[in-house]
Parts: sequence; C-alpha cells; structure tokens
Amino acid sequence: MAVITSPNGYIFYHYIPTQPGAIVVAVLFALGTLAVLYRSITTRTAFAIPFIIGGLRESPLYPQPAQISSVSSDTPFAVEVLGYIARALAKTTTSTPLPPFIMQNILLLIAPALFAASIYMTLGRVIRSVRGEAYSLIRPAYLTRFFVLLDVVSFFAQGTGGGFQASRNFNKTTAEYIILGGLVVQILGFGLFAVTAGIWHVRMRKVRTATTGASGRWVGVMKMLYVVSGLIMVRSVFRVVEYVMGTDGYLLRHEWPLYVFDAVLMMGTVGVFAWWYPGRLDVASSGEEHKADVGNDA
Repeated sequence: MAVITSPNGYIFYHYIPTQPGAIVVAVLFALGTLAVLYRSITTRTAFAIPFIIGGLRESPLYPQPAQISSVSSDTPFAVEVLGYIARALAKTTTSTPLPPFIMQNILLLIAPALFAASIYMTLGRVIRSVRGEAYSLIRPAYLTRFFVLLDVVSFFAQGTGGGFQASRNFNKTTAEYIILGGLVVQILGFGLFAVTAGIWHVRMRKVRTATTGASGRWVGVMKMLYVVSGLIMVRSVFRVVEYVMGTDGYLLRHEWPLYVFDAVLMMGTVGVFAWWYPGRLDVASSGEEHKADVGNDA
C-alpha cells in the first residue's frame, strides 16, 4: 500500500488521499456555509465570528436590547472547507507533505469544537427568550461560560496535539494522548450539556403546557440542538476510537472511515442547522408570551 511520509520517516498517510473525494466534500461544506450565511442574513441574525476566535466571550451585536439572536456558525463550516482543501492538496504535494497535513489535521479536529460553542450559546439564549431561567440547573449567565470553558480546553488540546503530531522533535504518542484528552473533554462536555438541556426542556414543557398549552418555537430549536449535538458526539467518539487504536489501527490505515464517520456527520450538522436555523428569539413580555408562542410554533 502506498504511503506519504515525512523526511524523517513519519507516516502522514497510510494511503494516497483521494483528491476528488476531498474536493467534493469541500464544495458541499462551502454550499452549507453559504446556506447558513443566507439564513443568518434573511433572519437578521448575522453576528461576528464566533467568540472563541473573537475574545472567548459572548459578544453579539444586538439589533435591539430586547432581542436575542442565535449565533452565526459560518466559521466552523469554513474551517471544514479549508481542511478538506488541504487534504485535496496532499496528493499533489507528496514532496512537501507537511504543510497540508498540519493544516487538514488541525482544522478537521477543531471544527466541531468551534461549532459546540455556538450550540452552548444558543441554549442560553433559548432559556432567556422564554424567561425560563428558574428551571435551568445552571443559570444562563454561567451556563455558557461553564460549557465554553470545557470547549476551550478541548479546542486547545486538539489543536496543540494536532500540531505536535507533525513535529519532528515531539513524541508522536504523547501528541496522540493530548488529542485524545481533548476529545474526551469534548464528549464529557456534550454529555453534561445534553443532561442540562434535557432537564430544563422537560421542566419548561410542563410549565408551558400547564399555563398556555402551547409548545412555542423554542421547542423546535431545542430539537435542532439535540440532533446536531448527537451528530457531533458520534463523530467525537469515532475520533477517540481512532486514536485509541493508534497509527497501526484499521481506522487510520483506511480512508473511508474518515468520510463516513467525520465528513458525513459534520455535513449532516451543517444541513440540520441550516434547515432548522434558530433565527431570532425575541424576549417577550409576560403578557405577550402566549401570543408569541402560538404565533411562532415550530
């Protein structure tokens, strides 16, 4: 089997990456990015780059103080595009494989962590939009910060490990352990997030059913969050198994698992988010909540 190696003999790929496949996936992610961008513009919820890059804090540009908007998630999708472009270049840069390998290795690892930040921020805004703070295990003001802190740890661990993996002077096994640690943190964070969101959802449904009998648009947003979280969770588990098996394992020696358990799942995340885009969530006054719920049912 053909391989692509570094000058010191480190194997970057145990196969020659398929160029057409990487190009097709990059194009699909680009289309998904445009779809999300279109939804954010038409719903007037266009934000700055997600806050991990813009300062590690929530920094939305509110149209009005009373309006709460969802997070624009164009950045992680664009990262996927660049990652697969770098993968497509691997076949044509076999003489200098290090730059595209580092680029695709890091970008494809960290993209889900960037998207996770948007998911966490969206839940906080959903809770505030229906004035459901009292039913959340964690106050919305701290909820986003707590989960984003876990996400930041995961983000830097995966990014650092991915960079060290291609370093000539760094132990490759240690680099894999660093990446593995970041992925485990991401999975634990998503699991705790799912429990927090689920408990709040159940409590809020009981209150709304008893008082208004209406579900409200927020229920549709919650379903979207569950689906995209599940897709990212499965992808993260795949990555954990991949690194546990090691460089001699089946997953790293064959290309198809990457496309099936990473590319397809992340493209599904793009599609679900674009289709059920959160849009704008307005904080209604107590006298308008019933009217808003019925009018925005999803």
